Amino acid sequence: MDLLKGSSCVQQFDLDGEKATLGTRWLEYMEDIDIYLEAANINDERRKKAIMLHLGGQGLRRVAKTLDCTPRAEVLAQVGPPAVAAVPAESPYAALKRVLTDYFQPQANKDLQRVCFRETTQAANESLDQYRGRLQKLAVGCDFGNIEDEVRTMILLKAKSPKLRQVAIEEQLSLDQILAKGRAMEAAQLHLSHTDKKSEVATVNRVRGEKWHHKQNKQHQGQQQSSHHKGRGGQNQHRGKQGPRNQQQHQQQLCV
Repeated sequence: MDLLKGSSCVQQFDLDGEKATLGTRWLEYMEDIDIYLEAANINDERRKKAIMLHLGGQGLRRVAKTLDCTPRAEVLAQVGPPAVAAVPAESPYAALKRVLTDYFQPQANKDLQRVCFRETTQAANESLDQYRGRLQKLAVGCDFGNIEDEVRTMILLKAKSPKLRQVAIEEQLSLDQILAKGRAMEAAQLHLSHTDKKSEVATVNRVRGEKWHHKQNKQHQGQQQSSHHKGRGGQNQHRGKQGPRNQQQHQQQLCV
């Protein structure tokens, strides 16, 4: 049960994906399976075969059933002539990998893979290192003489930074130099983005604070005006009540 739970990190092999990259994707899938088997400490060759067929999915199992997966027998060494080197007997797992590789690899169309490679542009959210890695994977089935040169050319043509492309062409930078300069530019851009975001947040907080203080001042002024009007009304009322009485006292004083 623990083995099957851990296998969730390995997806089924996609037989319905891009046909031009089928051979390359199969090689990458076998690498994923080998890494998983090693991490799970599985050494039995029959178990390895069963696990690959299980993880590969129903489509892969159907393909395997149509192929001759019989392991090759041992070849004994011969002194010659001609001399023949000894070859150990093939394991069930190695036989399955060989047969499936022979099945998927011939379906790889070199011309179509090269077209896919030439049309690959750097995505908006993709770093330069990620773009380089994607190009290298696509170049595997293109049968290029020098993959690094082809990847460098693609970065000069399709990288999303016009500034990086211009500097790389003007200074005739190598692939490693282009990648180093690209990382520096990406780091600087990330720093500027964080700085701009902090500045924007500070501006928003300042404006909110000013609005709050303005609102508080208006409320305070309104309370003061209300208190002032109430005070004047009380004084007038007091004067109105005391006025006639004061006049009567004044007239009495005159008569005396």
